[in-house]
Amino acid sequence: MEDEERVKFVKESKRKRKSIMGSAETSEASKIINGSIVLDKFMDAEVQQAASTLLAMSKEVLDPKTANGLRKRVMKTKLKLDRGIGGKLPRLPPVARLNGVIGTCSEPFEKQLTGSDVSECQCRLTLSKEEVLDSILPLLNEQDENIDSGIPVTVYDSSGKDYRMAFQSWSKRKLYVLKSGWTKFCQDHKLRALDWVTIWMFRHMHTRSPCFVLSFRR
Repeated sequence: MEDEERVKFVKESKRKRKSIMGSAETSEASKIINGSIVLDKFMDAEVQQAASTLLAMSKEVLDPKTANGLRKRVMKTKLKLDRGIGGKLPRLPPVARLNGVIGTCSEPFEKQLTGSDVSECQCRLTLSKEEVLDSILPLLNEQDENIDSGIPVTVYDSSGKDYRMAFQSWSKRKLYVLKSGWTKFCQDHKLRALDWVTIWMFRHMHTRSPCFVLSFRR
């Protein structure tokens, strides 16, 4: 009986010693010397890289361009959360009257209307340059469709009613707008500043002409 107790005591002592040494090794695994992280052999290389990156980012002052890019990403994330389940917009415009006529279609994006967007003096809807470059321009044939001088487009609302507008770039492609029939669209739908507009661009299945769909929410 004494032998069994002695064996049990030895095993328990070894377990405790191993636990203490493990804690000591963990505490020694990461050290900070003069603001730099030094990681020893107990740390995985991927962990080391992540830790070093986080330390560098915590001390970095972002340039205006990078800061603006991060701000846009935060805003996009907020928009996705505001949309609800899945944070996704419909891939195709949910307009029954357009069934069978939507060809190649862009990814949808949203724009919050500003005071100038709904001003009768301005008569245009400004679109995000980033969204235009990503979603709209790839669907255009710029050899035949010169957006610098403006191209005619058909714009549909969520009921399928059509409006004749023009899509154009301004200020050497620093700004992109939908104009002409935009004021009529605003009046018909009583749009106001801070409303949200969802935008799709597609090629008409039969005519191949460029078209837009605009839906809105408050």
